[in-house]
Amino acid sequence: MKKSKILLALLAILILVSGFCLSSKTFATEPDENVVATDIAGETTEEEHNHTTGEQEIHEGDLYIAKTEDYEMSELVDGNVYIFSNKNVKITGQIAGSLFVFTSGNLELEQNSYITNHVFAFAKNIKYNGYVAYDAYLAGSNVEIGENAITYRDIKIAAETLSIAGVVGRDADIYTNTMTTPETEETLAIYGHLNYTSTNEAVNLDKAHIEGEVNYKPIQETEKEENMADIILNAVFACVGTVIFDVILYMCLLFFAPNFVYKAKEYVSTRGLLAFAIGLAITILVPVIAFMLLLTGIASGLSIFLIIVYSGLLMLNAFVVTIALTGAIANKLNIEDKFKKCLLLIPTSIVIWLLRKIPVVGTFVSIIVFLCGVGIIGLYQFDRAFKRNKEITE
Repeated sequence: MKKSKILLALLAILILVSGFCLSSKTFATEPDENVVATDIAGETTEEEHNHTTGEQEIHEGDLYIAKTEDYEMSELVDGNVYIFSNKNVKITGQIAGSLFVFTSGNLELEQNSYITNHVFAFAKNIKYNGYVAYDAYLAGSNVEIGENAITYRDIKIAAETLSIAGVVGRDADIYTNTMTTPETEETLAIYGHLNYTSTNEAVNLDKAHIEGEVNYKPIQETEKEENMADIILNAVFACVGTVIFDVILYMCLLFFAPNFVYKAKEYVSTRGLLAFAIGLAITILVPVIAFMLLLTGIASGLSIFLIIVYSGLLMLNAFVVTIALTGAIANKLNIEDKFKKCLLLIPTSIVIWLLRKIPVVGTFVSIIVFLCGVGIIGLYQFDRAFKRNKEITE
């Protein structure tokens, strides 16, 4: 399911950038009391404090949980909650913020659970009976929305099988193979639109209360399986695009930065192992340094710059290795003409592209290409800096 995979990827990204979500300061005074949250933006500090209200202690600040065993979140939390687990997770407490759950086990939000902001959940099976004051994003193999579930705004679901009941305050956007709804009247209430994609139309929708439009889109069998012709055609287009990109960039370097082309050929011919080692060091150190600078806040601008440079290296590493090998081969064949070098670049680029696509072997080739490409760029910069310092001292 292409759309399902896209939704799962978006969910993972939401988990990574979740620190930007604001928490709220509202708790239900009784377990069964549904209170609509009022947002109060606050700053997250490094220190966390606990205090009690009535008989139960409140955890102030964001709560981070990583478990390799079954876990029940029964606390009152004034902040966001992040749970990463490979076992079952149960939510019975109240969260004045957003809930983020990523588990390979089962997730259950019980009826008394209460979240004042959003829910982002990825689990094998999800059973949802809680109250969510904002939006809910759910992805799993089997998702069950109980009749006691209340989602105050939108709900978005990607699942193999889905059973849905309860109340949705706005729109419901669903992608699933099979969707079932209750046979009893008014057990499912959607106060916005129902948009769903499934293999078959859901039955019993006439028993549900849906105020908006019902938009159904069937899953076509042709969407599930690409034929061989399409796969080959896409591969050809990707290869041709790579070759065109390499040729254009190579021509620009030949005319505007010929020294880099010459040095790249020299590095791969005589200093290949050194380039590989430097590439390995840069690959490890740059993300670590950028992350540490970003955490300290001392040089966040430099951290962002390093991330941008690192992203550029990710895009150009294969091209750098291609021009280096092209230069080495041209040197062996005594080819000096720039146009002939551009022609020689084409088969070199194709061969590298094909090697990187071979199952298993391609993974190792891609790693070697990446490290060598990064190392060549790093070695070139080190040589330039060394030469500049030598000229200054002289």
